[in-house]
Amino acid sequence: MIAHQLARDPNLTDAAAAITGLVRGSFVNETESGEYILHRIIRDFAKERLDQEESSEAQRAARSRADRWIASPTFLVRMIV
Repeated sequence: MIAHQLARDPNLTDAAAAITGLVRGSFVNETESGEYILHRIIRDFAKERLDQEESSEAQRAARSRADRWIASPTFLVRMIV
């Protein structure tokens, strides 16, 4: 669903192809509402690597940056488009 919307913009064709490839490879699942979520095994692997490679402080700082970015108007506009 979202991949088809992305494909309409020639600047986002590569992103659409990447998402489609991830879905076809079962690395990412598309929900009925058109959102994408990482497969549980991929999430578990990423969490394990994060815990091995980053301190708790670095993880908290990264989450804080992500929270600010997601809450920003720029992120919301990107989600609407």
